[in-house]
Amino acid sequence: MDREENIERELGRKKLMMRLPTLRDQLRHASGAQIEALFVAYERAAAHQERIRAQKSAPAQWTAYYDKVFAELEESVRLYLTGQRWQDFS
Repeated sequence: MDREENIERELGRKKLMMRLPTLRDQLRHASGAQIEALFVAYERAAAHQERIRAQKSAPAQWTAYYDKVFAELEESVRLYLTGQRWQDFS
């Protein structure tokens, strides 16, 4: 894993800790390829959404699309941390 991906992983972890406060302690200590991939995916989606929002002519449906992406990633993280069956996006 390169330096940039390490940064993305930790940014994604921190953003998820803010979005899922009841799982904050578990997120803080979570490790492993699957959960770390979810952290990176979350950060990449957040960064892309920010770029889209910065464009004045961006289609409104993109906001709804990213809301759905974030909800799916958050649900995958919840399921992973609680040991339930979850969707592997890799």
